[in-house]
Amino acid sequence: MKIRSLIKFFDTPKLENPILIEGLPGIGLVASLVAHHIIEKFKASKFCDIKSPFFKPVAVVDRDGRLKTPINSLYYIKTPSEARGDLIVLYGNSQAITFTGQNELSETILDLAFKFECITIVTLGGLSTLTPSSPPKVYYTTNHLEYASTFEKMGLKKLSGRVYGMAGALTGLAKFKGMRGVCLLGEVKSGEIGREAAREIIKVLSVFLNLHIDLTDLEESLDHVREEVFGLI
Repeated sequence: MKIRSLIKFFDTPKLENPILIEGLPGIGLVASLVAHHIIEKFKASKFCDIKSPFFKPVAVVDRDGRLKTPINSLYYIKTPSEARGDLIVLYGNSQAITFTGQNELSETILDLAFKFECITIVTLGGLSTLTPSSPPKVYYTTNHLEYASTFEKMGLKKLSGRVYGMAGALTGLAKFKGMRGVCLLGEVKSGEIGREAAREIIKVLSVFLNLHIDLTDLEESLDHVREEVFGLI
């Protein structure tokens, strides 16, 4: 019997041409910071929780005495008509801890994205380097030629090598669901939080999505992300 994630819906939003933005903890917490910031700025509504059997078996008590467990959630944002599409934001405090788990969770999320007729999956992350540029460079890879042309015109660098974790798995598996996959990685100094990488990726997303994303209060978002993932990654 195949082990599958548990899914709990709170709502079933009606979305137009939705695009999924992945923001799970990884290198420099870049993806988490971008996703949390977007959720806060647009007052996104949570509509689904996902509990993977491949999350770390742990619970952590936070500073307020509340128990935190590993979880991923989906939020939705209804965007203005001029935007590329409505948004589904994947945000959570954990990734699956095995290769099998990463693939299963990716399949679960893509199945959910397909259910809402998602067109594009955009994954995010940090690219670890000893000497990041100032400002950090953003690298891309995609399975869609039109998107590649867009990113080239924006001055992004083409990614080479491997992309690990959910960022790589979701992008790689997207084509099997007939979806367009994009991965954006920002340079991060090894071992540090990628605040500036997150800022540069948000700028790229603003252009790509044709949606203004206010960059103020990014530091406040970082404080929330640190608290939410502490002890769970």
